[in-house]
Amino acid sequence: MLNLTLKVWRQKGPKDAGKFVTYPAPGISPDMSFLEMLDVVNERLMEKGEEPIAFDHDCREGICGMCGSFVNGVAHGPRSATTLCQLHMRSFKTDETITIEPWRARPFPVLKDLIVDRSAYDRIIAAAILLVLLVSLIVLAIMAQGQKTAEKRFDRELKSLKPAFEKALPPDRAIFRSALTALGAPFQNEAWPLALLTPELRVKCLNCDRPIPYAATNCTFLMCGAAQPIDKTEIVDRNHNSIPDDWEEKHGVFAFDGEVVNTDPDNDGFTTREEYEWKTDPKDPESHPPYLAKIRVAEIKPIPFRMIFKGVSKAGTNLIFQINLRSGGRTYWKKLGEKAEGVTLDSYDEHTQEGPTLTLEHNGKKIPLIKGRLVPRDDYEIKLISLIDEAVFAVRPDIDFDLKGSNYKVKKVDTQGKRVLINDPSRNLDVWIESKMSESQPVKR
Repeated sequence: MLNLTLKVWRQKGPKDAGKFVTYPAPGISPDMSFLEMLDVVNERLMEKGEEPIAFDHDCREGICGMCGSFVNGVAHGPRSATTLCQLHMRSFKTDETITIEPWRARPFPVLKDLIVDRSAYDRIIAAAILLVLLVSLIVLAIMAQGQKTAEKRFDRELKSLKPAFEKALPPDRAIFRSALTALGAPFQNEAWPLALLTPELRVKCLNCDRPIPYAATNCTFLMCGAAQPIDKTEIVDRNHNSIPDDWEEKHGVFAFDGEVVNTDPDNDGFTTREEYEWKTDPKDPESHPPYLAKIRVAEIKPIPFRMIFKGVSKAGTNLIFQINLRSGGRTYWKKLGEKAEGVTLDSYDEHTQEGPTLTLEHNGKKIPLIKGRLVPRDDYEIKLISLIDEAVFAVRPDIDFDLKGSNYKVKKVDTQGKRVLINDPSRNLDVWIESKMSESQPVKR
């Protein structure tokens, strides 16, 4: 606790003389604010029947500044950037004498004790507001005048404009009439026969490829309306997995849980859905789709052609061609009909648009070599991967390869689409094998 002595300015009114009066303030808690200390002193004065000390205050949160008395000659006390209401008594020492007086200025006369007349502030604020309003009115007047000038200029420019076409063509009302007729008699689908939240079976329109109800006889989209083929065979699909129930019951795989079709009951590496699509038996491991259906492209690697046509010279009536290996080292000097590295020099044309061209032949395949240019590739090494056992094997175009006892051949390579066309001679099918990244099914042709 602090034992303090207060010297407080006391003045009854604005015309009365004032003086400092000393008050003892024992037992003050260091955690009190300065105004709380004055409250305690006033309570003790009122208990004695004396006039309490009058002082200004409002928010007591360090915001309004109303409590701006001078403490020991300093406005708001000894702590900087701290208002009097936020000044705690721990800032003082016990047995200290504290002098408290009002803020003294001629425009702010003392009304009573520590309270001063602040009406001059109100006049200053009112004058500032009036000044702001006056400036705002001047700015608005200038802006209004500028707006009027801009509008007049716009009107003049608008009147000076002339239409590009004096007379517009009348609109074609036939389109609007047909649309209005369609709105008057819109297509109505039949009542949905399926359960709540179960999607309706839909197919693609033969003309516009949009999804339409399976039983629709015409495209349900207004701008199409194309006739659709009618399937007279009723398909019963109670588990809504797009596989007829009679096929599932025939092969003993029907279940109301439609996801069962994604399982492999005979452990041959193919799901029931894949077996249905290929018309094989899902419970017979010897009856399954071709293993080609489980093959994906892992990598397509171009193989650069190994020879470069460097020049040609005459030896009597014969032409001698200089052929270098791409990797460097050996150089061949050959005539037409001769072989270099197992490749036959087939023909020569020095008048092609791209320049002198020597054509080679290898296994029935023609390979044109333009003088001085590299052939970016002659062949591809294709790595295929099996989705059944993750086995990877390499194949090349136009060369037969064996897969699970069946022979296949790569007929075409699509490097941009990262896919290859493989021929299955046993089924007379050409199948596009997609990249493993796409995870799409092979497309039969």
